[in-house]
Formats: sequence, structure tokens, C-alpha cells
Amino acid sequence: MALQKPRRRTRGCHRSRWTGDTGTVSRRARRGLLVAAAVLLAVTAAVLTALGPDRLGSSPGPAAVRSASPPGPLASPLPGAGDTVGRRGAQLFRRGQPFTFTGVNAYQLATDFAVNYGCGQAVDLDRFFASVGPGRVVRTWLFQTEGVNRTRRAVDWTAVDRVVHAAERHGVLLVLVLGEQAGTCDDGHWHDPEWYRGGYRQRFDDNGNHTNVVSWWQWLHAVVPRYRASPAVAMWEPVNEPQTSDCPPPFRGKDCYGHGSCPGGNAELLRSWFDTVGAEIHRLDPIHLVASGTIGNGECGAWQKYYALMGASSGVDVLTVHDYDPAPLNPTMAQHIDQAREIGKPLVFEEVGTDGGARCALTAAARARVLQAKRDAVRAHPSVAGFLLWQWVQVGGDPCGLEFPPGDPALAQVAEMAHPEAWAMPPQEATRPD
Repeated sequence: MALQKPRRRTRGCHRSRWTGDTGTVSRRARRGLLVAAAVLLAVTAAVLTALGPDRLGSSPGPAAVRSASPPGPLASPLPGAGDTVGRRGAQLFRRGQPFTFTGVNAYQLATDFAVNYGCGQAVDLDRFFASVGPGRVVRTWLFQTEGVNRTRRAVDWTAVDRVVHAAERHGVLLVLVLGEQAGTCDDGHWHDPEWYRGGYRQRFDDNGNHTNVVSWWQWLHAVVPRYRASPAVAMWEPVNEPQTSDCPPPFRGKDCYGHGSCPGGNAELLRSWFDTVGAEIHRLDPIHLVASGTIGNGECGAWQKYYALMGASSGVDVLTVHDYDPAPLNPTMAQHIDQAREIGKPLVFEEVGTDGGARCALTAAARARVLQAKRDAVRAHPSVAGFLLWQWVQVGGDPCGLEFPPGDPALAQVAEMAHPEAWAMPPQEATRPD
């Protein structure tokens, strides 16, 4: 923008001078102003170009998902300053020291049937987090099912706030998962290729439960800014077990497993989605890490060599696998450990389990020994940063299943949690109302 003459002249001024409302400016000063303005404009243009639209707060449209990688995050996550979990290459850091962790999955923590639709049993949060112990990690769902009031059908943070604040009180870290591939305990919508191309910006209600009042994209923009300052946040996870397979009719939701196909370009699509979504989470929260949430066992978009393509995304800080093989370390998991090392990112075994119980081939004690052998095998690899059992339950548990109720030996031996006295809530509190 060029300087313009003011509309008003001061009476009696020489015509070689310009004047404004506050007085006159000499020719030499005028040249100085022109040079300064030109420099300022050039610097501003350079900054705007470098930042790009994502860093200026605009939201990338669906086309951005199909394009090449967008600009990187606003800032790299801090390398483990204070209580924040950060990353330096393939190593997690916290409080300035290398950080590896154990813990459990407990997806149901925000269930409160007086407030929300919930997902699983209601939980005594303080007793649970006390049994976990400070510095350990819990992975849990933060879907709209937990954040929408079942009566008013509007966003209600009551139950989620309780979870986050209880974790803060007990020094426990959370992996917060924002969506689910099959829409289970969510909108019931299978995340097909169209969803990853931009459908995540639309609201779905495939199960007719009316639990989702906004799109997944809007939900992300509500959740991340609300909890990004919490010391309980370890990392964000956009979707549990993402994959880019389609789902033919008449199947929907979780029934799509085993019936879909893997169309061409699926790996590039998943990578592009992580580029876009991970960058947006980093823009909203430049401090915390983003985990992939991937299974790592042949799913569409992240199988074999394409796991590395996905993992190299600038939107992914931490790679994940879900391992239910009783073998200590099978070839597929060993391959992903190698890929994580080559990419230079940490790998978390974020769902680990195998069937056990009184009616199983493996008793609870035998299962604990099997899982301990697995934990020890993966710990031998420096790029493996975490190990989380699937799935903690407060009441009961299948006599031959994947659950770990209080008192299960795996909680003390494998997850290194305190071995709590067996306790349970009254059945009427743990049962979903009609």
C-alpha cells in the first residue's frame, strides 16, 4: 500500500511538504517512512507465506485431504519439558528424562448414565486412578457419547471433566481418543474412504441414537482447546484403529469388519488424512503429541510397507500397534518396531492382551506370565515406549476373555499398577438404565 497525501493542507506550508492532522513531515522523513513501509510490507508478506493458511487459523477443506502434505504443525511438541510428554526422535521424554510407561485401557471412564449415553460400566474414578498410580498411562475414549447430555442432546462436559480432573489429582496421564473406526459407542458410522476424504466434516447418526450433535471435525475443535492445558494429557489420538476400507451394503458400523475391500490409493489417503488432521491438532495444541491409533496387523491403509508411509506423516508423533498374539513378539510386530526405528519415532503397544480366566486354557496367573514375557520382549527395543493392557473392568469380567478386573495378577505384574483389594460397585450403579 502506497502512502497517500492527506486531504487537508496546513495553510502556508511549502508545497514540497506533506502534512497530516498532527503537523508537517519533511521530504527526508517522508522518504524514511516510505522505505520503512516497504520493508514492513515485505516482511509481512514473507511471514504470511511461511505460515500458510493452516497456521493462520483457517480450516483446510476436503480437498486438502486429497492433496499433498499440508504445512507442518505450528510448533514441534516440546521435548518433555515439565510434566508434558514430548519426543526427541524415537524416544519419549518427560521431566527432561527418557520416559517409558505401562498402564491400561479403560475406555469407559467417562460413562455417567445420569448425564450421558456412556460406553461400558460406570467407574469410581478416584479408586481407579489411585490403583493405577502416578506416572502411569490410561487410554480412554472421549467420544461424543461421553460428552453429550442424553436428555438435552447438547454438549455437556460434566462427565469428561470429572475424568480429567481425577487423573490430575492422582498424577495419571491420559491418551484421549476422539473417535472410533466402526462408530462403536459413537455415531455408528463406518469410516470409509469417503469419510477420510472429507466426510469427517459431516455429522452422522447411523445408529439412530442421536449421540452425535456435531461432526467429528467440530468435536475435535471443541475437545482439544478445552483440555490442552491439563497436565493429565499425555497425547491425542484422532481415531481408534483407523483404516480406509469400504463397507458394502447392507453392512453398517462394526458389522463391516470382514466384509469390506481395500480400494486403490488407500495408503496414500490414510497418510493424507493424518497429514491434515495431525497438523490441525498440532495447531490447536502445539505442546502435546499425536498417536496414530493403528492396529498394525494388516488393516487397509497401513499394512506392511504402508505402515511406514503412514508413520512418516508429520501429523503423527507416536506410532501404535494392537497385539493380541500370545507369542512374545511375532514377525509383524517385529517389523513395525524396525519401521519405527527407521522413521525415528517411538512405538507404543497400546492394546495388548490375550484371552484368560477360569474357563480358559490360560488361567489369570498363566496369562499374566505370558503377557509379562511379551512386555519384556518388546522392552528390549529402545524405540518401544509404552505397553498398555486391554481392557480394565471394574466389575466382573468374562471368565474367558480379554478383561482385567481388580486383583488380576497382570495388573500388578505387567501394568505395574498397585495390586488393589478387589472391589466393585453395587450392580445397580454399574448397569445402564433403560
